[in-house]
Amino acid sequence: MHLFFGREVLASQLWQRFEKLVEKTDATRLLAIVGSSGAGKSSVARAGLLAALVRSPVPGPHPMRFAIAKPGERPIESLARALVQFLPIDNDVLPAQRAISIEELLRSRKAPGEGLRRFAADLPGLVQQPLLVLVDQFEEIYTLCSDAAERDLFVGTLLHAAQAHASHVSVVLTLRSDFLAETHRHHNQLNRLIAQQGVIVPALSPEELRDAIAKPAQHAGRPIDEATVELLLAEARGSQGALPLVEFALTRIWEGMERGEEPGATLRKLGGVGGALAGEAQRIYRALSEPAQATARRALVRLVRLGEGTRDTRRRAPLSELCGRGETEAEVLSVLRHFSTESSRLVTLDSKEAETIAEVTHEALFEHWAELQNWIEQSRQDRGLHDRALEGAKLWSRDGRPSGRLWRPPDLDLLREYQRRKPEEFSSLLATFLTTAERRQRRDLVLRVGTGLALAAALLVAAGVYVAKERQRTQAERQRLAEAKARRSAEKAMSEARGPLLLGQPGNRLDALISGLGLIAQSDAQGELPPMRLLSSLMHAAGEFVISTPLMHPGPVLSGVYSPDGKWVMTGCADGNVYIALPFNAGNHRRWIAIA
Repeated sequence: MHLFFGREVLASQLWQRFEKLVEKTDATRLLAIVGSSGAGKSSVARAGLLAALVRSPVPGPHPMRFAIAKPGERPIESLARALVQFLPIDNDVLPAQRAISIEELLRSRKAPGEGLRRFAADLPGLVQQPLLVLVDQFEEIYTLCSDAAERDLFVGTLLHAAQAHASHVSVVLTLRSDFLAETHRHHNQLNRLIAQQGVIVPALSPEELRDAIAKPAQHAGRPIDEATVELLLAEARGSQGALPLVEFALTRIWEGMERGEEPGATLRKLGGVGGALAGEAQRIYRALSEPAQATARRALVRLVRLGEGTRDTRRRAPLSELCGRGETEAEVLSVLRHFSTESSRLVTLDSKEAETIAEVTHEALFEHWAELQNWIEQSRQDRGLHDRALEGAKLWSRDGRPSGRLWRPPDLDLLREYQRRKPEEFSSLLATFLTTAERRQRRDLVLRVGTGLALAAALLVAAGVYVAKERQRTQAERQRLAEAKARRSAEKAMSEARGPLLLGQPGNRLDALISGLGLIAQSDAQGELPPMRLLSSLMHAAGEFVISTPLMHPGPVLSGVYSPDGKWVMTGCADGNVYIALPFNAGNHRRWIAIA
């Protein structure tokens, strides 16, 4: 606090507001510090409010316990790690193991949302030293945490502890003002508390900014000349995120002063406040080899969370998500370390368990580094697809790579086209996700074709059976019609036959019989019907004349006579019958009709 200048009035206001919240027994002890990016929310919370609470404890007489956490991707885990410091030291248990036990308490399903209150209740001397939880950059629960259930649990845990009547826990959070809409959309109670109890961090006045620039150097015994102060003020005035820019420029000026350089000369060499940040980034980038530059471009762009209706923001990401085709995490880390040295600090690298997390230190870099802006704009259209595909690949891998989580068209077609255009953007996980999805698509196509062919074959068999049955039915119908036609002709001939049985005389019954027999012979020759069936029908129609129809002449012929056309012969037989020979049998055989 003794080196924190320019925000003394605001820090005093925050202390007074916090004191009132703690003193009211029925209040929710939550203080929100809200402001735009780069307004100085974190510094006024840490170096302003917390430092003031150390000097003037609330409720007193001893300073409160402070737990400081940034939500990150897993806010419950981050809170647990911030609380580990209050557990008794146990050399036999690693800090990570103790953090896991706290996290289990915070996630308890038996008492959801009560974990923080229950943890604080077991702390010794809690009445004399209550717990204050500072959640810095609270907007990360929306920008980094993708698990809605975890977000809700985290917010519920903070509110439950801040509302408890025991007054053992208070909460302070810093929030970017452009994320107020997110609190309204997802956490209505928190949104109302921010509106009622929040404090807006305004832009620094020229006098406050002057103090922030000049007084730390004066206090250290190395004052900055007035001309340089005025130049810094002129360049920072009206710039969004002015404080990070001034901080970076002052750091370089201070380093120059230690080398014996005048502040003004250092600032001119940097290219001004905005140029200090961008110039350093550009210098580091240009010093890299061409492959390393490609890695840097890809990694830095992926460390930007593209805004949807809001400004682009920085994004924390593990190195595994920053790799391109054929790149290893070690190679990406080697490149990013050029941007995270003590002299640059453009990228922050944080080791988390067995994983390294990267983050752009100053969002002002997005605004002032023109080349980075171009990379972001060029990748904006593809980034949405890439991030969505990467999230899908991670879920697929996490769940044991089930086929149900693989992409299908049209998303698969988009991803395939993206790989064709930008193969270098595909990490090994994303490439495996795509090739597996394509393999599944080909297998499904083969199955569909096989099923179609089997169905077609079944239809062909069914059609063949149907055609055969139709052919049989048609043949049977033709036979029935032919038989009926022959029967009607014979019956008509017999009904019209009159007079004696005289061969070759028109109008007698014998001629009618012969006419009918002629139809039978014709049918037999064409193979349309079995002739014996027609013969039986005809004999039934002329039954009073026909005695039998032997295959051979039954006895000696006593007399015989041929019809005029020579086709028929009528004989007189020794058995007393008259026979007519029918010429329709194959070969020389004839059927004989015995006529009474």
